Amino acid sequence: MLQTHVLAEVHLIKMDTLISKDQVIDILYDILDPEIKINIYDLGMIYDIKINDNNVVLDITLTSAGCPLAESLEEEINSAFKEKGINVSLNWVWLPSWTIDRITADGKDQLVSIGFPMKLLEKST
Repeated sequence: MLQTHVLAEVHLIKMDTLISKDQVIDILYDILDPEIKINIYDLGMIYDIKINDNNVVLDITLTSAGCPLAESLEEEINSAFKEKGINVSLNWVWLPSWTIDRITADGKDQLVSIGFPMKLLEKST
């Protein structure tokens, strides 16, 4: 009985704590694009993060609008935030369309490390 009480208390503490943008980004670092296997934050799939108390709204896109794995990605995001006791809502954004210019420097390094040609990631001028 004591163990249940302690677990419930920890859960309540987690729910009452306000979440920061950095904490949201840390969670996003652990969520990988199902096909590319690079985190969705560094891939530039997150357009905006809005936080109100312990509720997070993510403006998110896909690297391809017709991606058949959108549903599984949404489930993974919901699960990752729920595990931390955080309510998350996804706002799917299609305009502007995702481009490789949205990938962070870390994301580009990760892509190169798995064999993606760097010259394809360089911004065209």
